[in-house]
Amino acid sequence: MVNINRPVVTRQIALPDLQVSISSIEHDKGNYLINCTLKNTGATNVDLSNVTMQGSIVSDNGQFIQAGGGTKLVDQGSLEPGAEIQFKIGFTPTKKLIKNTAYSYQLKADETNSVAEHNESNNLATAPIIGYTDIMETLTSTLAGPILSTTAFPDLTVEITSISAEEFHHKIYYKVKNIGTAALNVNINGLRLLGSVWCTELRAECLSTDVKVLQPHAVLTPGQEINGYIILEGSRQRSLLKSFQEYMYKIEIDNIKDIHELNENNNTAERKFKAM
Repeated sequence: MVNINRPVVTRQIALPDLQVSISSIEHDKGNYLINCTLKNTGATNVDLSNVTMQGSIVSDNGQFIQAGGGTKLVDQGSLEPGAEIQFKIGFTPTKKLIKNTAYSYQLKADETNSVAEHNESNNLATAPIIGYTDIMETLTSTLAGPILSTTAFPDLTVEITSISAEEFHHKIYYKVKNIGTAALNVNINGLRLLGSVWCTELRAECLSTDVKVLQPHAVLTPGQEINGYIILEGSRQRSLLKSFQEYMYKIEIDNIKDIHELNENNNTAERKFKAM
């Protein structure tokens, strides 16, 4: 008998690979606009409809300071190998950035890891960002003590109105309402709505997340509401959820906290449902 040593053939699966870069950062009266590029350097197309981008501001030693806007590329379609798109992310810092202080702006592509990539370690871009607030302004407000503000602000609330079980998926119906005293001018990022499924027996275990973007450039006046739904897809349900077991669906509006509101503590809602 002749032994033939056959070489082991390793087949690599073709995958996309997202790389993000920041071309410039603009500033106007306390508002920032981040100009970005996203490129697919991988071997296959990538569907951008579920790709989220999340910005943050960090100190010179890498300490997180605050969120810096974010968006979901719902209208960008598919990105072919070698192709790239340009887009903008806008935000207004909730904490003032001080003049002559070193800050960095970090932008994470595919924040929720919805895309399987050839390289998962090149999804972060960093650029210096400049503060424009004089430090004396912050010292003056601190020394003066608390002031009762009469400034009008929007105030967003969210409610899960119902959860329906259909043949291949669940639908989570929600209502977002502005109960504040001022209109909300939605920027180019839109309103971010974060949904998540939790096991009720192990409340610390999050099984899946969904990000939905509502009405970029819209104006939400006091008393106005937005009604819609999030689809929990059947393919993920079958792999994550057990039939007839109880789960908790949580939903949060403005989860990155880049909107100034009268009350920041009423942005979440939750509701139990049974998987089908």
